[in-house]
Amino acid sequence: SCGGNVNIVRNQTIVSISNDEFSVAVPILDAPPSISSIVDQSTNEDTQKTIEFSVSDESLTTLSLTSISGNTELVNQTENGGMTIPSSSTDSRTITLVPNSNKFGVVEINITATDDSSQTYTESFNITINSVNDIPTISFPGNQIIDVFTSTGLLPFTINDVETGCEFLTLSKATSQSSVIQLSDISITDTSNSCNKNVEVTSTQSGSGNTGISIITLTVGDGSDFSNTNFQITVNNFDSGGGGSCTEVSVPEVNCNPPGIPGGTWTDGTYCYDNDACESGDENEKVIGDYCSEPFVGEVCSSNPEAEPEDPINPINPINPINPINPINPGQIADPFDPGGDGP
Repeated sequence: SCGGNVNIVRNQTIVSISNDEFSVAVPILDAPPSISSIVDQSTNEDTQKTIEFSVSDESLTTLSLTSISGNTELVNQTENGGMTIPSSSTDSRTITLVPNSNKFGVVEINITATDDSSQTYTESFNITINSVNDIPTISFPGNQIIDVFTSTGLLPFTINDVETGCEFLTLSKATSQSSVIQLSDISITDTSNSCNKNVEVTSTQSGSGNTGISIITLTVGDGSDFSNTNFQITVNNFDSGGGGSCTEVSVPEVNCNPPGIPGGTWTDGTYCYDNDACESGDENEKVIGDYCSEPFVGEVCSSNPEAEPEDPINPINPINPINPINPINPGQIADPFDPGGDGP
């Protein structure tokens, strides 16, 4: 109870009362929350960014912070894992931004603070996601084991790149042991899909050192970066210790020259194959692409029942049974015009 005018000031509100007696209830309001200024940020493609900032409010424990992405093609919303603001009861806060895979550009981020009186404050900033060249990829064809003078067959593998089309990528090859596999033995071919390739490795080397292991390296490049894959080729000789790995040829032994005779040859000059696996003493048996590795002994043309039978008159030379020595003139018949044999 008092007389005169009374001015009451609360939160910028002036209440003027002139009654002699009065009773007034004045609500006490909190100041709205605030967020410190956040400067524009940058990060590289596929690289998350954590940003520190501070908040103020009369009740930090109940302060709520939310964030909104201005472009979900670049940064997803919080519920989709694009942004994270850990809860805290202090004024120091952070936000972590996770750019979408292989995306770049500029996106605006808004952070809003809301207190328990539903008062809000929003701070905005931009983050630039810088483009970074992605390294091309290449798959693994798989390790292989082959015999000498045979091939792996087509081995599929895949190349790819985020920014560069497969048709513009480069491929190169290398071998660690050229005595086993030389560079020209490695063939890379395309398919109908430019990202799908085939590689084939063939053993072509002869002589000492043509068996063993060679590491084949395939390298893909996009002009800026490269990646590679390594696979192992093991080249084995045919078994020389009692059978197992020689493969029967498809040419019948009747084509031996002469047929059915031990030690005969194919028309290409190599010895005929005797229809069994490599055994001790089979050095010169004909197999697919190679010979057995032990000194030659025994028959190589007589075991095929389909071989041409021996001539009963002259088993050594069935081509000319009368005269194996001179098949062109088997009878040595005298020339009737030159019986003495001394004419021209």
